[in-house]
Amino acid sequence: LFVVHRLDREVSGIILFAKKEHVQQELKNHWNQVTKKYYALVEGKPSEKVGTIRSYLAEDSKQRIRSVKDQEGSKLAITHYKVLKELPDHTLLEITLETGRKNQIRVHLSEMGYPVVGDRRYGADDKFIRRIRLHASFLSFRHPVTRAKLEYSQTIPKGFLSLKESDEKYK
Repeated sequence: LFVVHRLDREVSGIILFAKKEHVQQELKNHWNQVTKKYYALVEGKPSEKVGTIRSYLAEDSKQRIRSVKDQEGSKLAITHYKVLKELPDHTLLEITLETGRKNQIRVHLSEMGYPVVGDRRYGADDKFIRRIRLHASFLSFRHPVTRAKLEYSQTIPKGFLSLKESDEKYK
């Protein structure tokens, strides 16, 4: 199997593999034509109910992704978000990616001041169980060989909106 769409260890949702390397390469070559949607539970409440985050992302020597000015090695990242539900101190967002860069959603939301719940690497509070509340919920694309439109979706997992405080074994 050949990895096309992967997720970080503490993120849930749809992953995608190709059976043949040339199919994987074709999907990667046209990744900007794939519809990619996620759910994210974030700390705080964005002032805008709908928005777009656009920046160039680059990886530093500690393998941490950051927004930078357009420079050699950086890649343009575009993230669209929409508020779905407001909780007392948190917000459920629907995220649509125009691009698909490493840690793109996590970086963009953190830099806006709304880190994903459980994402300590990018500034989230550590009082909640270390489970990043980011879920890959939808992928849609044309099959590279048959050209059939394929759509895959997955609902939010049980406990995704739960904000139970962590205990020592999760710290």
